[in-house]
Amino acid sequence: MNRDIFDGFNVNVFLDEDGDYLAHFVEMPNVSAFSDTPEGR
Repeated sequence: MNRDIFDGFNVNVFLDEDGDYLAHFVEMPNVSAFSDTPEGR
């Protein structure tokens, strides 16, 4: 798990069991994003 600041929001990045990355916005618990790389490329 990595913790970083993204445009003023705290974002937790997790690697899931399928090898995809999940970004969870701490201040917005209903918002998340998935990608196959941490950079979303």
